[in-house]
Amino acid sequence: MVKSIDWNQVWRDEYNKNLACRFNRDWVSEWTQKENAKSFLKCSEENPERIRNVIEKLQVTPASSVLDIGSGPGTLAVPLAGVAGHVTAVEPSAGMLEVMEEYARKNEVSNIDILQKRWEDVDVKEDLGRKYDVVTACYSLCLPDIHSAIESMCQASSDSCHIFWFAGVTGWERAMNDLWPLLHEKSYCCDPKADVLYNVLYSMGIYPDVQSYVINHSRKYDTIDSAVHDLKSQYCADSEEKQDTLRNYLLRQKTADWDGIEIGGAVNHVHFSWKVSPSDGGLK
Repeated sequence: MVKSIDWNQVWRDEYNKNLACRFNRDWVSEWTQKENAKSFLKCSEENPERIRNVIEKLQVTPASSVLDIGSGPGTLAVPLAGVAGHVTAVEPSAGMLEVMEEYARKNEVSNIDILQKRWEDVDVKEDLGRKYDVVTACYSLCLPDIHSAIESMCQASSDSCHIFWFAGVTGWERAMNDLWPLLHEKSYCCDPKADVLYNVLYSMGIYPDVQSYVINHSRKYDTIDSAVHDLKSQYCADSEEKQDTLRNYLLRQKTADWDGIEIGGAVNHVHFSWKVSPSDGGLK
């Protein structure tokens, strides 16, 4: 008899291994500081292809209502508000929220609401009070109980759900794989990837459309000092000695055709999408 696999537990285990190797620093705490959130937005603006690609795949119209889960500094929510009828952004981090509000004002966007909560703490009926034509989580479901997160997405949608995630090791994770033994004398454990996510969806009776594609995504810095300052928290380089190790590694990444520092490269992306029943949030 073949034993069934609890894919939600597989996701949880891989999530917890990643969290433990980062000394239990979750990504929400990483973006609490406004300075870090502004850096995140700057990186997104330097890689506009990813957001353009997401908006194209969501196929929103001026009549669409959109729920964006884990909105960060508004990298998707603010551009979406320019083409959709209404956007609700869910974002727990204070730093991200402040930058998103500034980004919305800069782009003269007024059809966007912001809910400051973790998605796993959102009560769909009480906190949202409505359903949305499009519910999307764009590289934001860094949480242990992916099954419950997906159930809540279905409950909040009247038409379609979308998850954008990664397949394989990303460019920044390759750097972490290199650096973690040097910085922390242990291996780096990556987040769970699209293979686990697909199996979670399948085990829930969700058989999504799946599209994979490759987009280059990198972070560029004019100086080594700015790179170390921006990355030291993400790499848990808390001491001067560890920051020197990070600095030496980054210096080795310099290319002959540019004086600055660049981290990243080609990244494999996966778009999962599926339809839900408008009556009860179940599957069609």
